[in-house]
Amino acid sequence: MTAVEYVYRLYGGRDKVRLFLLGYSAGSNITHKTLLHFEQERRLKGEGDDSVPVITAASCVCINYDYLTARAKLESSAIGLVYSMLMCAMCKEILQKNPHVYSPAEEERLTRCLLLSHYDEHVGLTLHGYSSLDHLQDSLSMFNFEDISVPLLAIQPADDPLHMVSRMTSLPLVHYHYL
Repeated sequence: MTAVEYVYRLYGGRDKVRLFLLGYSAGSNITHKTLLHFEQERRLKGEGDDSVPVITAASCVCINYDYLTARAKLESSAIGLVYSMLMCAMCKEILQKNPHVYSPAEEERLTRCLLLSHYDEHVGLTLHGYSSLDHLQDSLSMFNFEDISVPLLAIQPADDPLHMVSRMTSLPLVHYHYL
């Protein structure tokens, strides 16, 4: 069950709830993916813009996240490698505290992971139900802002190391401003 489905269940259904979405960092990506899901659902049903149950949305940082590019960028510098090793260690620690969520085969692969990219490739894919890195890329990455019809405030520092400037240049300036 998604967070949005939970809110619907809690408050009596989609027709009774209008949402304001706010995302920060990875949550920005989730915010945008949720908006796109509503837009696609609306188009499939042939409904008007007012059928999207989101009044407005705002997001900050990692707005146009590109998983594979960000991963390569992250692990191309000394500080990025240290960060990747620390993130991998944190993921391993969390999993090791919850052995019921992974198999013995995943545990063996987990012990060999040193970088976050190793974790993603050898443990994260199967643990989270992704069939390939391409499937993970499609699920985590966000590029098509043009398909979002609700008002969206997106704040993205241009000096964010995971920011993909090339992915945003197709948007008209009225929709996107660099800080």
